[in-house]
Amino acid sequence: MEFQSTTRVPTVIVVEDEALIGVEIVTILSESGIHAIGPLASAEAALSAISNSHIDGAVIDLDLNGNVDFKIANLLAEAHVPFVIYTGSDTRLVPRRHQRV
Repeated sequence: MEFQSTTRVPTVIVVEDEALIGVEIVTILSESGIHAIGPLASAEAALSAISNSHIDGAVIDLDLNGNVDFKIANLLAEAHVPFVIYTGSDTRLVPRRHQRV
């Protein structure tokens, strides 16, 4: 007999412009039972996914294609969506409001 779970699978977006890193993060999340969307390589793609999908969390790189931008982090914070900043950028650039996410 097979049992069906009534627990909803969490959805997490992965925002990363380095394809190999993004695919690895998506793979790790997927193997952990999380529905991972991405990797999304641009702020526009990430903002669209956030606006058009139910997102439970996010893993985001701040430096996308050479541009450090906090639009994604700001939108997630305003929507009370938990996120992790995963970046090789200088973390001193991260605004105080996002330093403990």
